[in-house]
Amino acid sequence: MSECKQCGDCCRYVVLPIVADDEGYYDWLRLHGATIVNQPVAGGVIFVCARFELPCSALVDGKCSIYDRRPEMCRRWECEKP
Repeated sequence: MSECKQCGDCCRYVVLPIVADDEGYYDWLRLHGATIVNQPVAGGVIFVCARFELPCSALVDGKCSIYDRRPEMCRRWECEKP
């Protein structure tokens, strides 16, 4: 895991893996503001994901305002920025 760069990028959107069995599902996601992205993970596996622009309410002036008491999910986030 790389050290936090405090850029706030991880707080601006959520990416969720999806399983879609027809094109209509992708249309539904797009109509709800999602962008379909390919998300590479360990071992060369690629998940199809839905990205929703959904900034965290604790993001203030581009920084986490609750960094010292942020949720566990945030603490475990693995930043991929160099």
